[in-house]
Amino acid sequence: MNQLRKNPLNGEWVIIGDKIGGKTKFSYQNCPFCPGQEEQTPPPIYQFCKPDGCWQVRVVPDKYPVMRIEGDLTKAGQGVLDWMNGIGAHEIIIESPEHASSMAGLAPEHIETILQAWQYRISDLKKDPRFQYILIFQNQGSQTGVFTTHPYSQLLATPFIPTMVKNELKSLKAYYERKERCLLCDLLKQELSLDKRVVLSDQDFVVIAPFASACSYELLILPRHHQYRFELENDSTIKNLAAILKIILQKLEKVFIAEPAFTLTVLTSPNESCEEANADQWKTIKEDFHWHIKITPLLTNVSGLERGSGIHTNTISPEDATIRLKDIIVE
Repeated sequence: MNQLRKNPLNGEWVIIGDKIGGKTKFSYQNCPFCPGQEEQTPPPIYQFCKPDGCWQVRVVPDKYPVMRIEGDLTKAGQGVLDWMNGIGAHEIIIESPEHASSMAGLAPEHIETILQAWQYRISDLKKDPRFQYILIFQNQGSQTGVFTTHPYSQLLATPFIPTMVKNELKSLKAYYERKERCLLCDLLKQELSLDKRVVLSDQDFVVIAPFASACSYELLILPRHHQYRFELENDSTIKNLAAILKIILQKLEKVFIAEPAFTLTVLTSPNESCEEANADQWKTIKEDFHWHIKITPLLTNVSGLERGSGIHTNTISPEDATIRLKDIIVE
């Protein structure tokens, strides 16, 4: 089992293990996610099949997980150092039976099925009081560390809240305590009125290039209505999300000169029933948190400045990125 260690300088948890990142790179010929190769993965946790009985989306435990679901956290410490067992869940969402495809190339109805699978797995894992957060993320492009070109996303359930999420939670809660309003609801109203960084919108969602984008073509997909849990969205809203997600991913793929490379992350609310939570911690979570999707392209290598200080540099302003993305015509 891998071990979780807490950095006493910044509060970040690090997964320590000698098998992390050691997955074999798979080609089309030996891909374990293709139909007919199902025995190469653990049995499915969730599976959506078409009327003909063939699967369209499969969710399986990661064969080489960074965290394991069996066992106890067994927290320990020595002086300023804290650690615990690498307890969590690591799942693979195989998004399509077709190997040579991407989410941008799938039909909106198919993307809708993937989003519903994400919802189901988040809801199910939030029943486990050991887990504080359920993270859904999708990497595309060899630069992001994918081990097969078969389309897939990943789920990680953790006994802690990731630092990036924790920082957003603090900002949103502090804003609500000052103004008794949701920060992202106010941001949406402002961006829609300015119309400088709105890339795409419909009746349910708005896609914006953030004012302080950390990288070129960074995007946020925000629901117009206030909802703190992605997994609670109804079928109608998920259908519209699938449609707008397909359009924006098609646009992004045309931006890249070479292979598209980006990470898509679903940021929903933490697990309120977690045994580590207290009543005051999530007292206003329904009002102050607003779920969203973040898309982070990888156009350049991470600089020494960013690695050493966390200071990002961006060579394409969000305003210019908005204009370029709006000008791209997709089917």
